[in-house]
Amino acid sequence: MPPEDGLVSTVETAAAVATVVAFVCVLGMLVVARSLPKPARRPYQWLAAGVGSGVCGLVVAAGMIAHGAPANVVAIAVALVGILSAVPLVRGLLGLFGPNPSPGALLRHTVDGLIVGACIFFIGWLVFVYLQPDAPELDFSVRFVVIAVPAWVAAGVAGVAAMTIARSVRPRRVPVLAAVGVALTTSGGLTEVMVCCFPQAVSLMTTAWLASAGYICLAAATGVAARADAVRPTVEVQAPPAIYAIASAGAVVACSLIEMVIIERPEPVSVLTSCVIILTLVGRLAIALKDVNKYARQLEAREAHFRGMAFTDPLTGLGNRRRLTQTLAEDWAGREYGLITLDLDGFKNVNDLHGHDVGDAVLVEVGRRLRANVRPDDVAVRLGGDEFAVLTGADPDGAVHAARRLLAVLSRPYEVVDGLVFLSASMGVADSASSTGVEALLRNADLALRFAKQGGKNRVERYDVTYDVSLRRRVAVEQGLRLAIERDELSLSFQPVVRLPEGHPVGVEALLRWHHPELGAVPPAEFIPVAEEIGGIAALGRWTMHRACHQLSRWIADGHDIWLAVNVSVRELRSPRFAESVAEVLRAHRVPPDRLVIEVTEQSVARDVAELTAPLRALRELGVRVALDDFGAGYSSLGQLRRLPVDVLKIDRALLDEPEASRQEDAGDPRVSPLVDVVVRLADRLGLQVIAEGVEDEAQRAMIEAAGCRFAQGHLFGPALPAEHVEALLAQGRAQDPGDHELRGVDTPPTRNLSS
Repeated sequence: MPPEDGLVSTVETAAAVATVVAFVCVLGMLVVARSLPKPARRPYQWLAAGVGSGVCGLVVAAGMIAHGAPANVVAIAVALVGILSAVPLVRGLLGLFGPNPSPGALLRHTVDGLIVGACIFFIGWLVFVYLQPDAPELDFSVRFVVIAVPAWVAAGVAGVAAMTIARSVRPRRVPVLAAVGVALTTSGGLTEVMVCCFPQAVSLMTTAWLASAGYICLAAATGVAARADAVRPTVEVQAPPAIYAIASAGAVVACSLIEMVIIERPEPVSVLTSCVIILTLVGRLAIALKDVNKYARQLEAREAHFRGMAFTDPLTGLGNRRRLTQTLAEDWAGREYGLITLDLDGFKNVNDLHGHDVGDAVLVEVGRRLRANVRPDDVAVRLGGDEFAVLTGADPDGAVHAARRLLAVLSRPYEVVDGLVFLSASMGVADSASSTGVEALLRNADLALRFAKQGGKNRVERYDVTYDVSLRRRVAVEQGLRLAIERDELSLSFQPVVRLPEGHPVGVEALLRWHHPELGAVPPAEFIPVAEEIGGIAALGRWTMHRACHQLSRWIADGHDIWLAVNVSVRELRSPRFAESVAEVLRAHRVPPDRLVIEVTEQSVARDVAELTAPLRALRELGVRVALDDFGAGYSSLGQLRRLPVDVLKIDRALLDEPEASRQEDAGDPRVSPLVDVVVRLADRLGLQVIAEGVEDEAQRAMIEAAGCRFAQGHLFGPALPAEHVEALLAQGRAQDPGDHELRGVDTPPTRNLSS
């Protein structure tokens, strides 16, 4: 029988309002979704599809009520509101995991939601259907098909929505709005249950208004997502808390007890629902166990991978330092073995010239050559950078032989993209017999490698106990040198420079001396290179310059006509303010510039003439003279003398070491050294003064006098002396020869034009 006209009008109005709301919301969701990035657009398109399918079910149900359809048929139609929209709505919710959710994560999330939904259905079924006293008696098939199945679907969707809200990440506005909208939209699956208790029109109107509210929530979620970081996942995958399983099992137990105590007989739908919940929990447990096993296998694989990485060099595939120490401590304990450590000579140039990619390729090739040229039971490792090591079971002599063989292998050219790269290697060898432990073995091999590099590189050096003594002394010198000035351990000695043939002192050379409190007197040849290496040569140079000029000012004040020479290093000359600092020292001690001579070694200047010409010229512009020390010691730069701004040549003592027969006097006419004669004549043509160094005996003195050299220095005329002893010599020379001293520039030939 058709319903009353007023009720039909109300139903039609509700359906019409819901349809309009759905149309507006779907249109708005699709438009707004297009403004989202493409990966984040799809979930909201699915939600819009669910809204459209749901409103179609409402329109059909409203039409059936208007034409007086039976209650069961209308209930089925109303249930379609939830069933038809369930699939796209759930798919849209699952899309909130992000653009690329894993299938396993979606499955776990869905199963968790179904468990919650089944519990909701179980409780709702007992409270709102089975325990209702006025509920009509329906056949089981009708009750199951018309009521239970749609309610199950709707409750499952509600459970998925609840889990989505529980697992959403902050900010939660998008997932909460979407989940609430999905739950309201699928409310038709639960509302049709109200057919048992309320008129059809009331049930349908309730469904329409709830669905309309759901449409609005979904549209709002889409709008919020468009203004937020939509690409970022709004739901995270996480393990459900323990309360989740406890609550699910508790709901089943509670409902079962209600049935047993109040109803006193089982109800088919409730029993079936209990079975579904239990099976779903078991399935979720199986999924969890599978995940645990998967994670355990992944953890085991990663542990093995990281364990391998911890003992393997990732670039060359060789072992690393940990592998070496582990092998020495565990696998080779009690055996006789040798350790070869090697370092590639000049490898930094490969990186600087060809790039680090080529350098890495060279290191890979070094690793391949080592692996291919060691015995099967030997262990080749990369210690870091361009340092490698080979652990061999050979005896000490065999280890040295193996190192020399590897040296030849590694010296072969390396093919790279730009051509060929040529490298050599330095190697140190230590054996277990000379070491008391793993660390001592590594230290001894490294120490031997260090001496191999200091000995000229491209060689093999076997560890010797004397290296320890040298190293300890080297460390003591380095540490003591840092505090030598502060502790007032430095002093100056002065070696006279005499004029020939009289032998009267006309100048002195200041020589730095260091008396270490434990090592005693440390020679300059030992501590000067250390000072240059640790960056302390500038401080030593400043101290020497001040002390020397202070002493020179005292001698000048005492009336001595004398000049003073100070040795400087190339590092000091390269300082941009070196000439200014020398001028400040001269002003501070009131020393005329022409009384100071700066000495630089020929070898150091010859390495970089272009760079050192400017600072030497700046010194000469101050009035300070420049002497080229150790001239002829191996880097003779005769062709560069015209460019170098120098005033004095100091002949190296090596030029005076002529064979004894050539230095014999023959009828009072001494033989002249050809090399000394050439240097003196060349200096005379260039307007330079010459000082012969290292004159030890009368034969050498006669030789340089015969060559025309007018100034000399050496033990024959006096060793390096303290200042007070030099004063006595100066006083004696002044009494014997009060004349001018040519080297100071009074009677010297005109200085050559350096600009020519």
